[in-house]
Amino acid sequence: MNKRRTVLAGGLSLLWRNLFGQKSDHNAATGRVSLGYKMAWLAVRTLKTADVVSYLKVQEQRSVTWAQGVGAIYDRTELARATLVFVTPPVKGWTLAAGWWAMGQGDRHSLENIVTIARDLSSTFGEAQGFASYRVVDYYHWILARNGHVERSFGIEDGGDVLANTGSITEAERKLAFWNEPIGQWRPNENDVVTVAAGWSVDPTKLAADSGPAEFGVIGRVRRTE
Repeated sequence: MNKRRTVLAGGLSLLWRNLFGQKSDHNAATGRVSLGYKMAWLAVRTLKTADVVSYLKVQEQRSVTWAQGVGAIYDRTELARATLVFVTPPVKGWTLAAGWWAMGQGDRHSLENIVTIARDLSSTFGEAQGFASYRVVDYYHWILARNGHVERSFGIEDGGDVLANTGSITEAERKLAFWNEPIGQWRPNENDVVTVAAGWSVDPTKLAADSGPAEFGVIGRVRRTE
C-alpha cells in the first residue's frame, strides 16, 4: 500500500510540475484533440477564451497545448483531475470548459448547481450549454441556457432515475431514437449526449489535429461542484 501511494504521489507531482511548474514551449502548439466520452464540459458562445477563464475564476492558470490540456483532465489520478479545467481555444464560435468538476456528483443537487452555472454564463455570454457523459455509471446530462434563462435541461442517473427534465424537447433531441417515448423510459448513452452537443453547438469527439489551427488553451483549477 505504501509503495502504491508513493507511485501515485510521484505521478501527481510529475503532472503538477509539467502543468504548473514549467513554461510552455510556444513552438510546440498542437492542433485540436478530441474529448467528450467519460467527461463533462460547458460550451460557451464566445471567441474569447480569456473571458471564460476570468468568469470561472480559474486559479493557477497556465497556457497549454490541446494535447496537454486534454491529457490532464483525463488523468486517472482522482486528486489531479477533480478540480482541473481545460478552457479551449474557440471552436466554431464556441469556447469549451472541460473537466470532471462539471460532471457534479451524479445527483440532483449537484446537477442543479451545474444548471445554475450554465444559466449565469448565458447571462454574460448570451448562450451556454452543459454536457456530461459517463457510461461507467450511466450518468448523462445536457443543459441549454440563453440570456440568463434555462431553456432545456435533462439529466439521468444509473437505474433510469430522471434528475432533471425542464423545457421543451429540442430539435437536436428529436434525433435520439427514444425521443418520443415517455421521459421515464429514456435511456440515453454517450453517443446520445454528443448527438445533442452536435445539434446545439460542437461535438467535441470529432475534434482532430487537422480540424483547426495549432493553438494554446488554458488549464487551471476551479472549485469542484458539489
